[in-house]
Amino acid sequence: MPTAIGLNATHSAESWANFVIDHLSVESVLLRAGARRITVQGDVAHVPKLTSDGTASWTAELADIASSAPQGEEAILAPKKIANVVSLSSESLADSPTSELDLVGTALTRAIAVAIDARAFSASVATAVAPAGFLSLTLPTQTGGAGVIDSYIRAIGTIEAAGGRANAIFANPGDMTTLRLVKQSTTGSNMPVLQPNLQDAGAERIGGAVLFPTPAIAAGVALVADTSQLIVGIRKGATVDFSIHSRFVADAVVARVIARVDWGIGDVNGLVKVTV
Repeated sequence: MPTAIGLNATHSAESWANFVIDHLSVESVLLRAGARRITVQGDVAHVPKLTSDGTASWTAELADIASSAPQGEEAILAPKKIANVVSLSSESLADSPTSELDLVGTALTRAIAVAIDARAFSASVATAVAPAGFLSLTLPTQTGGAGVIDSYIRAIGTIEAAGGRANAIFANPGDMTTLRLVKQSTTGSNMPVLQPNLQDAGAERIGGAVLFPTPAIAAGVALVADTSQLIVGIRKGATVDFSIHSRFVADAVVARVIARVDWGIGDVNGLVKVTV
């Protein structure tokens, strides 16, 4: 009896689903930078957050303690569907080893990750089918330009003044190139200001924040963030399904990947928009 399509011994539909979830954090720059990932069990997740720290006061022994409780509210995550399909040869799906099928899984995963980043770092407002981009929200703003190092240092200071720790900078690759070309002003020096320099390996940083180049963010705009304040909700069970019906006459199998994702912000003061 032939093996069912999508359930062959080398790579089952279930393992493809795990592949998609496990690799989202590698492919998506938002998740790779350290955004808090929450598994959403139902249709909606309520994430408590504080809008103030409250005030502690020095108090004499046996005296009543003054109350100044932190102010709280919640971020509501309602994951929206994001999906992709790809057609595969029936013969290749049945005969290919796991390593070759993984390439297809990588492509499916990358399509979802690219779409997540493109939406998250956009200025698009929320719709019935897609979340709002971070840049559509009212954020603290630092002017001076996305290709100017001083802009980022000031933005980092703004986050630190609010009690946060800026650990990520999301910028367009074109603006990143401009930053990389900034040289030290020492006479005769041709060394880049950004570290590591041309001789050292490692992440590039400004003021301790790691730079993440991504075409998902528009040129001329950047986002400095304390990524602990970025919340990404992913509904459990991203799935990959197979169908032979829609491409039957072509002897092809359609692989469909579906994930449901939403995001929010814990404390808006943990983000600063850099712009001209």
